[in-house]
Amino acid sequence: MENTEILGIAQEVAGRLGIRIKDPALVLRNMKPKTGITTILDNEVFILWIDKHYVAYNERSKPEIVYVFADEEHVNEELRSVISRIKVEKSAYVLKTLNSVKSQLYIAEAAMRKSGSGVYFFKEVFYCLTDEKDESKGLFIMTLCEVCIIKFEYAGEYNLQRINLDQEYMELCTNCANGFGWDYKLSLKKMEN
Repeated sequence: MENTEILGIAQEVAGRLGIRIKDPALVLRNMKPKTGITTILDNEVFILWIDKHYVAYNERSKPEIVYVFADEEHVNEELRSVISRIKVEKSAYVLKTLNSVKSQLYIAEAAMRKSGSGVYFFKEVFYCLTDEKDESKGLFIMTLCEVCIIKFEYAGEYNLQRINLDQEYMELCTNCANGFGWDYKLSLKKMEN
C-alpha cells in the first residue's frame, strides 16, 4: 500500500476522533523506509498511531487498542511481541489491552492468509463514535459477544435485535472488550408500573 493511501486513511480516522493532523508531510516523512517512525497524535479523549504498517487508535479511558488497518509485516511482528508480553504481564489493565490486540491480529492474520492480500482493513472500527445512540429514547447499537448477549437478556431491561446481517467478521465486543460478536440494536423495554 502506498504511504499516501495510508495517510488518507489516517486523516479520515483522525477526523472522526477529533484529532488534527497539523503536518501531513511530516507523517509521510516518518513513513519513509529509512525513518520508520510511528507518528503518535492525541487529544483529551483519543490517541492515534500512524505507521507505514498500521493505523490504530485508543480511547484513553479504555484498555482496547482498535486497529483500522494493518499489513502482514506488522501483524506477524506484533503477534510474537504480544504473545510473549502476555506470558509475563501482571497488570489486569495491560493484559486486557494485550488480549484485545491479540484477538484483532489473529483475525487479520487468518483473513490475510485466506485472501493472500497482505493487508487487512478492520471493518466497523469506529464503534465508540458511530454507534447509533439516542439515550433519551433508550436506543443504541453495540457489538455484543455471546456472553454479553446473555447478560443483557438476563437483565431484562433491553430488547435486542441483530442488525447488519451481511457483517462478514465478528468485531470486538463493545461491552466487555474480551469476546467477539455481531452488531445488535438495543432498545429499552417499556416498564409497566
